[in-house]
Amino acid sequence: YWFISHENTIMASEDVKTYDDDLAFGTTCPSLELLDFVRGEKVGIEAGKVHVLFYFQAFYKGAWVINEQVTKLWEKFAPAGVQFIAISQDADVPAVEKFLTKIADGRVKDENTGEIYRLDIPLVAHDGKKATGKLFAEASKLSVLPIPSLYVINKEGKIVWRQAVTQSTQLHQVSPSFEGQLEKVIAGEAVELANGEAPKAACADPDEGEAAEVDDLALF
Repeated sequence: YWFISHENTIMASEDVKTYDDDLAFGTTCPSLELLDFVRGEKVGIEAGKVHVLFYFQAFYKGAWVINEQVTKLWEKFAPAGVQFIAISQDADVPAVEKFLTKIADGRVKDENTGEIYRLDIPLVAHDGKKATGKLFAEASKLSVLPIPSLYVINKEGKIVWRQAVTQSTQLHQVSPSFEGQLEKVIAGEAVELANGEAPKAACADPDEGEAAEVDDLALF
């Protein structure tokens, strides 16, 4: 099913596949100038450094586990020089600050197991009016930015991979492996392309138009 939140879409598991012909691949990463940094000093995309940009929203409790998984990726790859930036698309900066305080107090956790979920990335920003997120969505010709989403930016400042995830399809479950893709980018290698081209949908009446290409993450 679809869950719509303002101008974002929280995705069902079948909608997370990243196709080989994603229009964002190879495009210059949008500027981060409009972001308000809530944790850490304001930064941009630095030449010569690999970046992982993690878009999230605090209220999506089902995806809190993704915050923990991204934190573990940061712990593993930060020593290799990878810059992680968590970007909130919540209502305002106070909402982000409240969520970070809740995390620090150990109150963000699995309701069933009690496992505490962290978001220990040193750089956390707020995307006011979702302006920056719109630029990332436009790069892939998406109607909206799926939440949560991760973007990998190579040392030349180009988008080389993006991955939407959900409560039911988490980072360790996507294919190709997100961690494997990141390792390739760090090594200066091309990412693995294994999902083929995005499916095409035919018009209901073939006499009224030709087949139209539809991105798997677009909103119908």
